[in-house]
Amino acid sequence: MAEREKIRLVWRKIDELIPYEHNAKLHPAEQIDKLVRSFDEFGRIVPAGIDKAGNLIYGHGRILAARQRGDTEFPCIVIDGLSETQRRAFVHADNLLAETGTDAEILRAEMQALQAAGFDVTITGYDAEGLQLGEDVTETQPPPQNVTNCDELDLDDFSDESFSCECPRCGFRFNPREA
Repeated sequence: MAEREKIRLVWRKIDELIPYEHNAKLHPAEQIDKLVRSFDEFGRIVPAGIDKAGNLIYGHGRILAARQRGDTEFPCIVIDGLSETQRRAFVHADNLLAETGTDAEILRAEMQALQAAGFDVTITGYDAEGLQLGEDVTETQPPPQNVTNCDELDLDDFSDESFSCECPRCGFRFNPREA
């Protein structure tokens, strides 16, 4: 690609966009529902990426959410200059490179401030309960412990639907059955 990437913003009809059939990123219904709520609150301010032919490079989940909302068009960045191989590779690179983790302490404080301002923080995609934004917000988490000799859990051994796990580092709680 040249020194300066060739991109332009356009609105495209959703039905004319072509999802990449080998996109490995999963888009469960819960994620799509969260994206729909985000669109309702903030608008469609993050475009999808496509090539000149309308092949999706990134934004597959956003397109699914827009379709669920009944939208007929979506903002797209047209990316010129990638070879077919580069385009295919970037689909997967984009899925992975953005997943770096989150500083739980900063996130918890920011979500608490948004919640105090009357904002429904679940619109951000974060689970208020999982972030302990209720009365427990002021509690500090115990320091992480070095855990050794751990056995992998077999979830089939647990019948309780409320089974949950807690990250020993940040205190984030989750139910692996719902992941």
